[in-house]
Amino acid sequence: MCLSIESKNFGHVDYIIVGSGSGGSVLANRLSKNPSIKVLVLEAGAPPPLGSEVPFIHLSLLFTKFNWNFSSVPDYRIAHVLKDRKFGVSSGKVLGGTSMLNHNLFLRGNKYDYDDWAKNGATGWDWNSVFPYFLRIENNRNPGIVANGYHGVGGALYIQFPSFHTPITQGYIEAAEAIGYPFGDVNALPQTGIQF
Repeated sequence: MCLSIESKNFGHVDYIIVGSGSGGSVLANRLSKNPSIKVLVLEAGAPPPLGSEVPFIHLSLLFTKFNWNFSSVPDYRIAHVLKDRKFGVSSGKVLGGTSMLNHNLFLRGNKYDYDDWAKNGATGWDWNSVFPYFLRIENNRNPGIVANGYHGVGGALYIQFPSFHTPITQGYIEAAEAIGYPFGDVNALPQTGIQF
């Protein structure tokens, strides 16, 4: 939606984006590439702390002011050990949104979920419609993975495997392979497997 407002603090603004998560940040970046367009991004949270930059230290941010701390509705088929049978749902209340609280993972989800959304009325959200956009935003830096046809290069989002594995990570990989899980790509097909 194009808005044109005047404000003493911001002057003329063409677009207002509510939320600086992954989607809001990408949209703001694309719109602001045109120097004649002024974009205002509104975020309820604060700038992220330095710990959000370090893998797995971000877990210490889950129960802080940087998370909306939502919960799911009760589910009486599962979650037997959880209070009121509700799951905690992380949702970033921070500059960068939920991407500041995740595990430095790039997961698109399962293609069949997208197709189910489209079948249930979310027109344009089927896998074949959204997949080209995933390719367009990605700059995958893993040559063996890019060759499988499920990844893009040249986009704004850099994706790559860690360059270093700790001994415990190597142990997880070997244990998973020993019980039959293949080493693979969770953003390709099949999605079952391990990836580090």
